[in-house]
Amino acid sequence: MPIRYKCIVIDHDDTTVDSTPSIHYPAYLDFANSVMKGRDYKILSLQEWYRMLWDYDYFEYIRDVMKLNKEEQDLEYKLWLEYTATRHPQMFPGFLEMLIEYKKQGGIVCVCSHSHAKDIKRHYEEHNFIPDEIFGSVRGHPELCKPYTYPIDTIKEKYHLKPSEIVVIDDLAPGFTMAKSAGVDAIGVLYGEGHELVEDDIKKVCKYVFNTVSDLSNFLLNPVEP
Repeated sequence: MPIRYKCIVIDHDDTTVDSTPSIHYPAYLDFANSVMKGRDYKILSLQEWYRMLWDYDYFEYIRDVMKLNKEEQDLEYKLWLEYTATRHPQMFPGFLEMLIEYKKQGGIVCVCSHSHAKDIKRHYEEHNFIPDEIFGSVRGHPELCKPYTYPIDTIKEKYHLKPSEIVVIDDLAPGFTMAKSAGVDAIGVLYGEGHELVEDDIKKVCKYVFNTVSDLSNFLLNPVEP
């Protein structure tokens, strides 16, 4: 019997690897505590950080809400690059095993993330697993990544897939927006730390929502009747 979806398009941060609490949020805190002192700005909690990422494009947030000038934006970006280059997030327990089994069953594994492709590739290489496709963030070219449909459009054309054969797995709005615009299913995941303020929104926009990697794995790998 065939697998439920021929292709999964998985987010990286906080879907595959437990990275925001250990990399992205600490990088933000480091910058905010050093640069934003004395300004009319409230530093976000981890939960508020996810809420912000749900509501805003991050670059618009640092420009319009944090009111960073170009020099400060470049400094923030440089600090984030240092964190992502030197810290190594762990995959959520059971996620790698799920991907290996999914590939064994003939599935296509694609990654779509706002992290850089080279960092995503490095994380996977540390686990001796390489996805079929990686769509990372390209600074200055947001149209090449979510929430735009370029990744899904490329996958459909290259692998000759119908929308019903693809599912997006993510924890934040850009991935779900991409899925809706491309006409593919979306799965929301809540096993990462800090999603309390976006949980209800995830449940509203996703066809399926899972609280554990085990439940996600059972769903994806469970064969369906032809």
